[in-house]
Amino acid sequence: MNNIHVDWLNKFLEHMWPYLDKAICKTTKNIAKPIIAEQIPKYKIESVEFEALTLGSLPPTFYGMKVYVTDEKELIMEPALKWAGNPNVTVAVKAYGLKATVQVVDLQVFASP
Repeated sequence: MNNIHVDWLNKFLEHMWPYLDKAICKTTKNIAKPIIAEQIPKYKIESVEFEALTLGSLPPTFYGMKVYVTDEKELIMEPALKWAGNPNVTVAVKAYGLKATVQVVDLQVFASP
């Protein structure tokens, strides 16, 4: 097992983040829309819409990567990730003539496999 530095990966992620943010948000909307459309009739909701969806300007950061070389000539990489982002996820729900808005503006994620 080796611990390797991932500064290069963080620099890459920082430069790519504006494009990744747009792609991730577009994919999220495309996945969520049919699921939401399927659930709307069950709860007598008129509509559910994303008013805003962005993951913000702060990219995730890899703070470590464990690398294992196995006897089977495999390379296993376990990244450790943290993200203290400034997203703006705003969802508007209309039901019974009323509109409710839910917004996420602060989010922290720490992950390692």
